[in-house]
Amino acid sequence: MFLGPRALKEVIEGAELYPIRGLFNFKDFFPEIDSYYLGIHGDELGIPTGWKCMDGLYKVVPGELTIVTGVPNSGKSEWIDALLCNINNQCGWKFVLCSMENKVRDHARKLLEKHIKKPFFDARYGGSVERMSKDEFEEGKEWLNESFHLIRCEDDCLPSIDWVLNLAKAAVLRHGVRGLVIDPYNELDHQRPP
Repeated sequence: MFLGPRALKEVIEGAELYPIRGLFNFKDFFPEIDSYYLGIHGDELGIPTGWKCMDGLYKVVPGELTIVTGVPNSGKSEWIDALLCNINNQCGWKFVLCSMENKVRDHARKLLEKHIKKPFFDARYGGSVERMSKDEFEEGKEWLNESFHLIRCEDDCLPSIDWVLNLAKAAVLRHGVRGLVIDPYNELDHQRPP
């Protein structure tokens, strides 16, 4: 009562409740909710595909699984490769690729063509577009090495999904990859342990 009853009343009314672990008010989360409302909360809502016509229908959301399916030779792998190049260009994501149907050199060619936007060879499929230059090729190889890592099964046996996922985890830790592509999934051993 040294400062009087009015001061005591102000101290009591202005006192903060002792926090109880695990008990919150919504106002504790208002900054996060505001960011969510304004769409500036990061990539939780998905990152753009690089194709405006697609972004209203689909975005890549970290932590989610995307399955691309279709009839054979309909362009699924080419579309996925183009998507990876777009995401790498926009967001700098790195990927680990488990692509058992592609030879490494062919897959490298396809990714380089998408990144450089020029054909790898002097070929009809390039139309009148000039072949990538030696300098573009060398810069592209650096980009390829920094952006993509490979999971390859050198044995004659089919790899298991656990084997692929363990290597993908290692790629996350060692190289900072943000995405995994398994193409095609039916090339894996689907046996369940007894």
